Amino acid sequence: MTSMAPIDLGTLSAMELLDELTARRKHFARHGAGNTIALVVIDLQRFFVRDGDPVCDAAMLANAQLLARARAASVPVFLVRNVFNDPSEINPCWRVRGGGGLGLLRSDPRSHLHPGLGQVEGDIVVEKPHASGFTSSALHDHLAARGIDTVLLTGTSTSGCVRATAVEGAARHYRMLVVEPCTYEQRPVSGTVALYEMAERYADVISLEEAFDVIAALAPRQAAI
Repeated sequence: MTSMAPIDLGTLSAMELLDELTARRKHFARHGAGNTIALVVIDLQRFFVRDGDPVCDAAMLANAQLLARARAASVPVFLVRNVFNDPSEINPCWRVRGGGGLGLLRSDPRSHLHPGLGQVEGDIVVEKPHASGFTSSALHDHLAARGIDTVLLTGTSTSGCVRATAVEGAARHYRMLVVEPCTYEQRPVSGTVALYEMAERYADVISLEEAFDVIAALAPRQAAI
């Protein structure tokens, strides 16, 4: 990363600060993709997807495009969902927030994956009880069994479960590539800051076109392994 002057918070409006954070991301170093990729989609369930919200609708459309490209190239697709069998399984911090997480009980239709993902037979559904897609789930085992070293990461929320997954994935030495147009955050400030922090420390934050390029470059080589 090139040296950058500190941001003078006293001279910028909130919108200018967010624009500055976004602009500074292009100066961060990138690790790039490795040799084998998987697409991991975090928490795009009925409970979290806000149909009719233009920002969310755009993210869902971008996910549909990326999923179609990955499936056509035989890239492994993992659809991760946050779900509980019983309220007692919900951790204490969530029990007092977001309605207590009751909409994520297995018996509640809101816990189901959003139909906009167009789930197909080859997709692998992974269930998780915490923010990160890796914590107390089978995701790492699935990726390791397939020799995956690079994760294309999408989903919601950018500042919560996506960020937590990126951080833990990096800790497990995966090359985490966050596909920005395919992430959704209902808290605009939090989302922008999270993308900045991930790009600075944990993940490459890439465009949809760059994700397509990664698939085009690695999928044929991966299929031959």
